[in-house]
This record gives sequence, C-alpha cells and structure tokens, in this order.
Amino acid sequence: YYEIAIRFTHFDNFFITYKSIGYPILLGCWFLVFNSTSLFTAKLFNLFCYMLLLITAFLFCKDKNFSKIYKITFISLLAFCPLVLFYTNTLGCELISILLVMIMTFLYTHPSESNLKWISLGIIIAILSLVKSYFMFFPFIIICIELLGKKIKFYKPVLMLITFFMVLSPFTYKTTQLTGTFSLVPSNGGIVLYRNNNDANRNGIVQNYKIIIPPEGIIDEMEAAGLHYEDEYKSAQKYYSKYGKDWILQNVDKFIQLGFIRINKVLFDPSKLHYPLHMFQYNDYGEKTRELTKNFIIHSTDAIMNIYSGCLVIFLFLAIIMIPGAILGKIQVDRMVYLIVFSSLFQFFVFFVAEGQARYFITLVVNAAYAVMVLLVITYDNFRRFTKKSESFQTMQHLH
Repeated sequence: YYEIAIRFTHFDNFFITYKSIGYPILLGCWFLVFNSTSLFTAKLFNLFCYMLLLITAFLFCKDKNFSKIYKITFISLLAFCPLVLFYTNTLGCELISILLVMIMTFLYTHPSESNLKWISLGIIIAILSLVKSYFMFFPFIIICIELLGKKIKFYKPVLMLITFFMVLSPFTYKTTQLTGTFSLVPSNGGIVLYRNNNDANRNGIVQNYKIIIPPEGIIDEMEAAGLHYEDEYKSAQKYYSKYGKDWILQNVDKFIQLGFIRINKVLFDPSKLHYPLHMFQYNDYGEKTRELTKNFIIHSTDAIMNIYSGCLVIFLFLAIIMIPGAILGKIQVDRMVYLIVFSSLFQFFVFFVAEGQARYFITLVVNAAYAVMVLLVITYDNFRRFTKKSESFQTMQHLH
C-alpha cells in the first residue's frame, strides 16, 4: 500500500485491479499535501485519522443526546480499543476503515433528513467501498433498514445511490476496461474466494497457491486466455472466482465448516494483534524480553478484545429478538440498532463465504463499542435499581 501511495504521488501506474486502492489513494493525497512521502508523514496520516475518529465519535454521542457517562464510555471504548491503538502505529487500511465506518454511522443516525446528509452518505460509502470492497453493498442495506423502519422517502435513498455510483464511476470504468468484465470497484474477491475455499484448507486460513492442487481445467483455461496460474492481474480474477464457486457447490459440508471457523477467527481468535505486533521483531531488546513483552500484550489484549466480541454477539442476539416486534409496530427500535444488526450480519456473511482473518474485526469495532456501552449501562442501571430496592426494603423493616 505504501509503495502504491508513492506511485500515486507521481501518477506512475498506480491503478491496480486486484487489490483495493482506496487507502493508497487517500495516503497519496496526504503525501501531496505535505510534499513528502516519508514513513513519518504516513504515520502522521494515521494519527490524523485517529483524532478524526474520536471527534466523529464525540459528534455521534452529541447527536444521540447521551448522558455524560454514555459519552465517556463510548469514546473511551474506541480510543483505548487495543486494535485501534495498534493499527494507529501500522500502515494499512484498518484505521481508515474504522474512521469511515464511524463517519457513515454518524451520518446515517443523524436526526437530519436533508439532501446534504444523503449525498454525504453516498460519498463516504463509495470511499469506504474503495478501501474495503464489500462495503459497496451497504447502500442497499441502508435502503432495507429504511423500508423495515417505514421511514423511507423514495428520493432520499435514490439520491444516495446516484451519488454513490457517480463517485465510483471512474474506478468502475477503469477496472472494467482492464479486466474485461464488469467490476464496480477494484478488488481481489475472486482470488480470495479461490484461495480460501479449496481442498488444502483445513484451518480457515488463506492458502498459498503452491499448497492448493489446481482444479482440473483452470490452468488450461488461463493459458488459453494468455494468463498463467498464480497470475493475479487483469482478467485472472474471473477464473479464480469461477473455480472457487465450483468448489463450494461440490463441497457444501466442508465449506460450512470452514465458514464457521472463519467467523470464530474474526470474533474470538487469539491472534488479533499478532499482525500489528510485528514491530517487536525490529527492536533492540533482548530476545527473552521481547518475547515476554509480546506475549503479555497479546494475552492481555486478547482478553479485552474478547469482551468486545462477546458483547457484540449478546447485543445482536437481544436485538434480533426485538426486531420482529419493531417491524410489527409493537415497539420502537433506534436506527442504530438496525444498522448494527444488518451491518454485522452482512459482514459475518462475507467472512463466512470468503475470508475471516482476526484483524478483520476492526470494521466491527464501532458496533462492538456501542454494544459494550449499552450492556454496561443496562447492567449499571439494573444494579442501581436493585440497590435502591434493597435500601427501601431495609428502611421499611427499620420503620416496622
């Protein structure tokens, strides 16, 4: 990503079709503003995104009219989330992803229904789709939420969709032109599908081409098209996608098993911080000290992240029970609840089908932080009520 961002600053063949290019383009724009492509400048971009994340979280809380304890809890859960802190110091699309998710959440749950809100929402989701390609389905998720909530004004979502497609249109044209097949955004979806769904996969982890036994026909078809097996450029994606889908249809039982393994990896795998902790490989500490430090950080932060994951699962379970009543008009459910449920379930579906690395939980952190806050507040309120009842009971006994 860093190298692609540098190529972008020189407008030197930076466009690629087999990887999301949203983050390199945003980082490249940052480089152009400061006229520097140093690693320090890139880290400043991360710091800027982190500060903007907290500002957006504050504005979100302000719109919700949260009490002081709500605001402090939610912002703290984002600010001190181990994944967020570690990816603030790591170049990659993770931090910009959570920032864009937070902005999208803030815009969608904002009480205003102005045209500017829906246009801005279309722009943000388009940028987010360039960073993480599966977010291109989010405009349709939002339309579904509006339909279920019976709040839809037809032209508002249409305005969002038009803006969304207009922002993506140059990337759609360029990607389709290079690959020969229609592609809304540059992505490696076909490659991911093929490398995660094959006979060599036993643990839900993406497999190397050398481990995978190529299905019969794929090499011949690619060579007939002037491509080589393991080639990830241009039109190679459609061949990987085709054989990935074929394997799924022929191995449904194993696919389902791998799907649950992948979801478990995203939610509860103890390796969420293994990737960003690669920094420990390059310090000057002794080997033993380095390993002890790394192990301590991994185990302690894994425990914290499991709280986020567990609370999100509990929140989803409770919210899903409530939604049928909300659809029937018996109870009122906030837009935020709908958004958390539908966005989380959709991402679970993506992880189930394609790829589920532990670090992918970063795009669920906003939902998880909200879930933790709600469950903490419910627990605290119930505890206070119980305490007051106990005090009243003791007072009545004393008076008696």
